[in-house]
Amino acid sequence: MINKDCKIKSFLLDEFWRLSIQGAFSTRKSNVKIYAKNKNVKDSDKKNLRDCLRERIEHFIIPQYINCTIDDVKHCSNIKKVQIYFQECDTRHILEGTPNIGICQKLLNLYLKYLWCINEILMPPHCPIDSIVLKEANIKFNWTEIDTLGQYKNIINSIKSTIGCLPLAVWESNIYSRKRQ
Repeated sequence: MINKDCKIKSFLLDEFWRLSIQGAFSTRKSNVKIYAKNKNVKDSDKKNLRDCLRERIEHFIIPQYINCTIDDVKHCSNIKKVQIYFQECDTRHILEGTPNIGICQKLLNLYLKYLWCINEILMPPHCPIDSIVLKEANIKFNWTEIDTLGQYKNIINSIKSTIGCLPLAVWESNIYSRKRQ
């Protein structure tokens, strides 16, 4: 007999991954293209890419966050690794170039947020940077245009200077709690 709790956890992790992919890939900005336009990109190729990314992120990155507090430097290094994983996993060359740091941070930070919310990992050092977070921090920048880790770090530092000593993950959770009320 299969453990019901195991099935529930598996379901939640699948949903969290799907929502993270959707959050990172689905933008309102028409200038962001994930998949190549000039190719007939099959759903099976997209699935293979997503599965490869998930396997690498869950195998190489997520374990670092389980019992350790990760600092900004290590976390930024992990965002860069996500960008490299995109390149390595794109064996069918279906991507429109390599996704930028904005897309990579959104994918990793959103997935970490979900895992933190169900106590699978310790609190992540950052939150997903998106239009809502940037607006709340009064930063006029489009997250889909974050091309470098330097730009990303500047945004993180600007948010930190705005919110004081509150952890980014907690601050961002408070934003979404207020929006739901």
